[in-house]
Amino acid sequence: MGKTSNIQTVLILGASNKPHRYTFKVQQLLKQHGHRIIPVHLKMTEIEGIKVNNSLAEITESVDTLSLYIGAQRS
Repeated sequence: MGKTSNIQTVLILGASNKPHRYTFKVQQLLKQHGHRIIPVHLKMTEIEGIKVNNSLAEITESVDTLSLYIGAQRS
């Protein structure tokens, strides 16, 4: 019987390239554990060599988990 992979694709809505932000820390942890991340941010184009999608409409692949981050001023 083959080994089942638990690697997931995680979409990060509200991705950030700022190391002090929780979303950046989560991106790092997910990558360290071998997960594939899909960052989404309205204005960014790349975070640490990973292409950033500017809208959800750009996502054409299957996603296992959505992680959402919004600033306190918007909550």
